[in-house]
Amino acid sequence: MARLPRFILPGQPQHVILRGNNRTEIFCAEADYRFYLEKLRLACKKHNCDIHAYVLMTNHVHLLITPHEEQSLSKALQMLGRYYVQYFNSCYQRIGVMSCSISSKCSTDETAKALHSAPLPRMISLPLAYPTTELLKEYDKVVSRYNQMVFTRSMENQQLTQLRDWLLPMLMNGQVTVA
Repeated sequence: MARLPRFILPGQPQHVILRGNNRTEIFCAEADYRFYLEKLRLACKKHNCDIHAYVLMTNHVHLLITPHEEQSLSKALQMLGRYYVQYFNSCYQRIGVMSCSISSKCSTDETAKALHSAPLPRMISLPLAYPTTELLKEYDKVVSRYNQMVFTRSMENQQLTQLRDWLLPMLMNGQVTVA
């Protein structure tokens, strides 16, 4: 079954994690970090996303990013991926894709603080701007309702999938008919 589209709420921060294939290194030299950051900046500028914080580890990346349109985040990550994979493959005589795991979720204050306190080996990071407690409470009021809707729909999809998987074989061999 196809993956459900990511739930993106324009104007709300997202914690995005990008991992290398099989958790292999995606940064081998300081020049790699710098190239990645420059392309990240360009992609976010072109596709209307704000970068609040980032952590670049040797085999994965954390981004705290706010897309301002529904497709902003996916387009920015696609653009970034196209540039960086081509660069990395050329530099290190590789072929193929690089990132195998992309996950994003609506961000909270804990996410921002966790990003800021991440381990520091071979990483470059921006200083973080923490939102006020009032702003976080307002954000939680808005987003928690949407998160509950996403969770409910996900549970409904699982139940419908189980029902389909149970009924389909019986329909196919004639044990059940549709009236």
